[in-house]
Amino acid sequence: MRKSFVEDSDSVKEVTFDEVVAMSAGGRPRMVWLGREPADRIAGMLGLQAGSIIGIDAERILRGSADALGEVRGSVLMCYHGRTSKMVASFLKKSHGIEAYSMKGGVTSVVGEIF
Repeated sequence: MRKSFVEDSDSVKEVTFDEVVAMSAGGRPRMVWLGREPADRIAGMLGLQAGSIIGIDAERILRGSADALGEVRGSVLMCYHGRTSKMVASFLKKSHGIEAYSMKGGVTSVVGEIF
């Protein structure tokens, strides 16, 4: 029986927020917010500069939008609790061969419950 991409999420590269900050010191990887709030609001909550995070609707990625897929290659995906970003990263790898990181625990692991 074939595993779904959600069941295969163990192959997703998860990174902590501290690792994301260390990795991004050189300008990479891009940080991608998958939630509904403005990305600059999330950046501010995380103590990052405005413009350091871009927002992309997870639905665009899951539908295979070419521009969205190009934006997330090699990026760190962020969501509220880390589940959506892990699922989307797994989907990208399995369905499109695109590597992306998932921020472990999501934004709430850094700032607590935000909404």
